[in-house]
Amino acid sequence: LSDINLQIRFQNGVPAVADESMSEWMKYVYMQFEKPDTIGVDVKLEAIDPDGKEVEIGIAKTDASGNYGYSWKPDIEGPWTITATFLGSGGYYSSTSTTYITVDPAPETLSAEEIAANVISQLPEYPEQPAYLTIDIVILLLAVVGIVVGLVVYFAVKKQ
Repeated sequence: LSDINLQIRFQNGVPAVADESMSEWMKYVYMQFEKPDTIGVDVKLEAIDPDGKEVEIGIAKTDASGNYGYSWKPDIEGPWTITATFLGSGGYYSSTSTTYITVDPAPETLSAEEIAANVISQLPEYPEQPAYLTIDIVILLLAVVGIVVGLVVYFAVKKQ
């Protein structure tokens, strides 16, 4: 990008869009029109597995920022080389990018019994129930209050 304004607006470069979105997209990029709804471009994802075998992962479509994502589950563990390729279009040359990942072994699966035992072992041990429950104490206090009120009334009536 040679224009400083474009460099400020598109710090990672101007994202590629599908040919059918190109006209409105260029108005947005160069004439500062409102950002249009755009259709992204297809990115072909391929890999080389740890055994050196080529694997076709799939096709992802970019968003308006030029980003893409793809959900995929590798079939073996070890180091993988992943290549993303944009084949080009009427308005853009092709491009390629490569990244590297390592697939670790899956964690050991536990049986339902092992999970239950693990959860139970993490629960706190509760102390024994007290001899007096809360409701017992409330009933006892109400009885004491009733007796005190009864005695006060009795002595008040007796004095008269």
